[in-house]
Amino acid sequence: MIADVFGLKSRLDLRELAMRYTRLRRVSARELAGPCPRCGGEDRFHVQAGWWFCRQCHPKRGDAIELVRFLNLAHSFRDAVTVLRGGTVALTVALEAANAQTGIETL
Repeated sequence: MIADVFGLKSRLDLRELAMRYTRLRRVSARELAGPCPRCGGEDRFHVQAGWWFCRQCHPKRGDAIELVRFLNLAHSFRDAVTVLRGGTVALTVALEAANAQTGIETL
């Protein structure tokens, strides 16, 4: 399972996942920034292909598993892996459910 998780994380681009949940703008060739989907602010949330952080509520860099849990799309490591394994359809359904709770419109 560990090799599978590493492979799964290496195939994901966190910028694409994060852009589904908040408005982001380019701040460098590899980095996007914008409001944190959890605490707000103007440019607290930063994301690159393999890591993300929020200067206010999550100052340590996180990976794909942690982002799914941070967005409340899964409550455990195993559930986060299941969400990420589900591909675009399962992830979109999970994001739409989370967005419905916060009133954010899914693109």
